[in-house]
Amino acid sequence: MSKLKKTIWLANLWLFPGLVNAQVVITSPLRSTSFQEMVTRIGNWIFTLAIGILPIMILIGAYMLVTGGGDPKKAALGRKIILYAIIGFIIIAVARGILALLRVVLGI
Repeated sequence: MSKLKKTIWLANLWLFPGLVNAQVVITSPLRSTSFQEMVTRIGNWIFTLAIGILPIMILIGAYMLVTGGGDPKKAALGRKIILYAIIGFIIIAVARGILALLRVVLGI
């Protein structure tokens, strides 16, 4: 490692000590006190994951559309990726809404 890189690396450790001691806490949805809480946590986790994946899939589909170069197969693939990503998200959102509605109706 060159002297400059080593100096920059040590300066970063000194200036930003939080980067070294950063801790990420991931709570397991299985540590629940009841079945209802476990289902709620897993549902929230899936919904959060879907929120993160949706824009990525839309960007991939848009990339396929833009870089298709006039190829109708690539354009169709890009449209399908975007369409299926949106349909999947809608299904997950509707399922979450139905579960919330059932909780309110059943008083759980």
